[in-house]
Amino acid sequence: MKKTGIVVLTTAVMLTAATGVHAGPLGAALTLQAGSLGFGVEVVKNVLPDLNARVGGNFFSYGLNQTNKDYDVQYDAKLRLQSFSLLADWHGLPGGFFLSAGAYINNNRIEASGVSTVDYTYGGSVYTPEDLGDLKVDVNFSKISPYVGLGLGNPVKEPGRIGFVLNVGTLYHNAPRVRVTATGMVEPTAEQQPDIENDVKDFRFFPVVSFGLSYSF
Repeated sequence: MKKTGIVVLTTAVMLTAATGVHAGPLGAALTLQAGSLGFGVEVVKNVLPDLNARVGGNFFSYGLNQTNKDYDVQYDAKLRLQSFSLLADWHGLPGGFFLSAGAYINNNRIEASGVSTVDYTYGGSVYTPEDLGDLKVDVNFSKISPYVGLGLGNPVKEPGRIGFVLNVGTLYHNAPRVRVTATGMVEPTAEQQPDIENDVKDFRFFPVVSFGLSYSF
C-alpha cells in the first residue's frame, strides 16, 4: 500500500512539474471530487490538444456496529474504499463531453463479522459466546481494474480558472474474492464460502459516478 501511494504521488508531482513546459491551455489542473469511489483528488495534465492524462486517489471508510435483538447477535461491518487511478481523457466530443479509459489500482474491500451476545442453553448444557465462536467474511476485488467512462468538462483551461468535472463510467473488477473464517461451534459455517462466492460472482462491474471542482494553473 505504501509503495502504491509513493508511485501515485511521484507521478502526480511529475505531471505538476511538467506544467512549466507549456503555457495557457496546455497546462494542468487540480481536481477535488466526491462520488461512488469516495472522496478523491486528481492531477490533470494536458498532453495533446484534445488529450488529457490524469492520476489520482480516492478514499472512504464507513463502519456499522449494531446488535440484532431478535437473534442476540452483534454485527460489525466495514466498507473500505481506496483506489488509485491512471486515466486518459479524449476531449474531441462536442458540448464539452469527453471519453475516458484507463485503470485503477483497486484496494476496495468489505469486512463483516458476527458474534453472539448471550449464553445459549441446549440439552442441559450452557454455551457462552466464546464457545459458540464468531464468523468473519472478507470480500476484496482485482487489484488492477480497467475503467471506461464518459465525462463532462475540461479542467485544463487558462491559469486561475475554476471549473467543474462530471464523470460517469464503470470499473471492471472481475468476480469478487470471498474469504470466510469461523471459530468455535460455528466453524462449519466457513464451508459455505463457495456458495457465497457463487452468489456474488456476477458482481463484476462497479458503477463510477463523481463530481469535482477543478482549479487550473
